[in-house]
Amino acid sequence: MKVEVLHDIAVTPNLAQKNTNQACAYAMIDRLKDGQVFCAYRCGTTKHSYDGRLLGQTSADKGKTCAEPIVIYEGTDLSPPRPMVSFQAFAARDGSLMVVMSTIEVTEPGSYLFSDKGRSQPRQCYKTHSYDGGATWTAPEPINSAKKGTPGVVGKSFVLANGEILFNFSFRPGMGSCAMSGCFSSDN
Repeated sequence: MKVEVLHDIAVTPNLAQKNTNQACAYAMIDRLKDGQVFCAYRCGTTKHSYDGRLLGQTSADKGKTCAEPIVIYEGTDLSPPRPMVSFQAFAARDGSLMVVMSTIEVTEPGSYLFSDKGRSQPRQCYKTHSYDGGATWTAPEPINSAKKGTPGVVGKSFVLANGEILFNFSFRPGMGSCAMSGCFSSDN
């Protein structure tokens, strides 16, 4: 595969504003039915900080220019704070955008996210939709009612030919290890 860089201009808030106090990471990109490119990414003081929020941008010219970032989810204003930790973003078969994310209820603010104390904090997975190309988003809805360890969203979701969506999750089953699981949804 040959890759040719056509254009290279920083569009994430940290680079565009030369702000070294923010980290934008874990970008997920998908193409919308109208040909626009949608990109979602995590933004916080570090890539594993407790102030993680989810931002998104669209581009009509394959990334040469991008719309201003919009906030898809910010849980740091909740009490207790519930920042976004990880996510999956994709264009669903009906043309909408969908984000599935895991959040963490910050009960141990001084602990590292992946330490034993950090991992013991309550986690929840949510979904949100945009029906207007990423300009507005529905209120987040919980998607995991069964509590299996500490759920997390990992990897990329796939829209199958029949319209179902395969979500990838990780969880800690209480044995100190991490397990992977998949969830099929036909009522997304």
